[in-house]
Amino acid sequence: PAGATGGMPPEMEAMMKAAQPGEFHAKLKPLAGKWTVTSKFRMSPDQPWEESTGKAEYKWTLGGRYLFQDVKGNPTEKDKEMGGPFEGFGMMGYDNMSKKYFSTWVDNMGCGLMTSTGVCDSSGKTFTFNSDPYICPMTGENKINKSILRIAGDDKVVGLHC
Repeated sequence: PAGATGGMPPEMEAMMKAAQPGEFHAKLKPLAGKWTVTSKFRMSPDQPWEESTGKAEYKWTLGGRYLFQDVKGNPTEKDKEMGGPFEGFGMMGYDNMSKKYFSTWVDNMGCGLMTSTGVCDSSGKTFTFNSDPYICPMTGENKINKSILRIAGDDKVVGLHC
């Protein structure tokens, strides 16, 4: 039987509706662009904080369905021991069927894929992601990573990864 769109089966209508970017994708729009990155990290709680800098570009792909992330660290003195300047790629989006945001991430500090799902708060400015379990390369333990990404203004995004 034909659906409301004149001849298209209802199943096809449902699939087409599920494939359209919408209001939840729009909440990611402030992230698109070129960014200067400052990261603070430490290898363990008893170590001092270290800082690194770099550049990131977030750009829409596949008709505004996915936000591709390309991150490059500036060269540092530790590049030899860490395998070179940091580089990473990711992708974010919103799954209309599961009603959740998602994120994927790979970088030159490992050989695995991190996948996460998340939500956006009622302000539309704070995204909280929890990774699928992964094996930490430093400890060998099964872990879950929590990431919070807050849009703090037109020119500032704050991320926390723990």
